[in-house]
Amino acid sequence: MIRGVYISASGMLAAQAWLDTVAHNVANVNTTGYRRQAVTFAPYLQAAVLRHEKGLWPIGRTGLGVKTEALVTDLSVGPMTETGRSADLALDGDGFFTVEREGGLLYTRAGSFTVNEDGYLVTRAGDPVLGEHGPLYVGDSNFTVTPDGRVLSSAGEELDRLLLTTLPGGEKGFARTPDGYLVVGAGETEPTPDTRVRQGFLEGANVNLAEEMVDLLVAARTYTANQRLVRTHDALAEKAINQVGALR
Repeated sequence: MIRGVYISASGMLAAQAWLDTVAHNVANVNTTGYRRQAVTFAPYLQAAVLRHEKGLWPIGRTGLGVKTEALVTDLSVGPMTETGRSADLALDGDGFFTVEREGGLLYTRAGSFTVNEDGYLVTRAGDPVLGEHGPLYVGDSNFTVTPDGRVLSSAGEELDRLLLTTLPGGEKGFARTPDGYLVVGAGETEPTPDTRVRQGFLEGANVNLAEEMVDLLVAARTYTANQRLVRTHDALAEKAINQVGALR
């Protein structure tokens, strides 16, 4: 019966992680360039017990519960909204904008940029957007970006090309900064030649609110079901101790 408590408790922890992930997606449904997250689960395999050198063996064939395996990032394209601002850029393809912060590289699909007083294209937080030759200088807000990422000045002079990057491993779990940028290890990315740039557009979050609400309901019911099982096992243990095991 104690094993049942731990198995049900692991289900509660997994459901809680699911609820937290769905709630985070719902909270960012209107966040520009937000990439939806999903949590995956895996069973506690018998091998996880058998691998110990102490020769531990499971009792019976009952599963050992469930654990949170990974937080997966959905890299699919979100909806496009036309804004008409020259500094608003959206990407059609699997590429990401490359941003520099404190000497490191970050990646984002949020193309709501501005031009600072020095004429460089920066994020809302002031981080420089990178071109192939470093921080992207555009001069003023009258610049043009072609679909293949070339940046032209107001006089038609080619200044640089946006550094668009493909992230590795498809939809693997990426580390994230508190403001939503993706972090990838050095040497794991590569340029993407197929992504097209749409100037004057912004890409919304790739979150389907209806699907998230369904997941929210299922996760809540999963948590409740496991909670009831914990209470049932607790009641059975109490009965075994106080009634079955009582001296007569």
